[in-house]
Amino acid sequence: MSRKTLIYQVPAQEGNRDAGKRFLIEEMPATRAERWAMRALLALMGGNVELGDIRPGHGMAGLMSAGLEKLAALNWETVQPLYDELLECVYALPKPDNDAVRVRLTPAQADTQVEEISTLLALRVEALGLHVGFSLGDALATLIARSAAGTSPNASTSPS
Repeated sequence: MSRKTLIYQVPAQEGNRDAGKRFLIEEMPATRAERWAMRALLALMGGNVELGDIRPGHGMAGLMSAGLEKLAALNWETVQPLYDELLECVYALPKPDNDAVRVRLTPAQADTQVEEISTLLALRVEALGLHVGFSLGDALATLIARSAAGTSPNASTSPS
């Protein structure tokens, strides 16, 4: 069985230096994803974030179901390694006619392949979405809508 992948193409926008660039995002191996999820869970717990009903078997999706707004309680030093690991799931596809040519986007390599902050953020969002099976954009939109309406701040992360 192979890992899930997706190809992300930076949308064309005026002034976007990355417009049209393509990236391959590949799911982490199960053991690495489990370690990432556990470290994220421990970081949340260390930040005194109320986690609600998360069980170890829920993995990355369970972490996100805790509510996106709770991530603000963490400090950058705790989050940075997790944040960087999401980018390590990404490969630049610099040759439009040959997807076999790939450049892994370690934080050091990212500067040679990506020119816009918005591209880096989009790639991390897509990598997280590939692992948790939902659209982070949809979850954020739900969270914002509920906050504006004064209802429960817990964003629904179920794909259904």
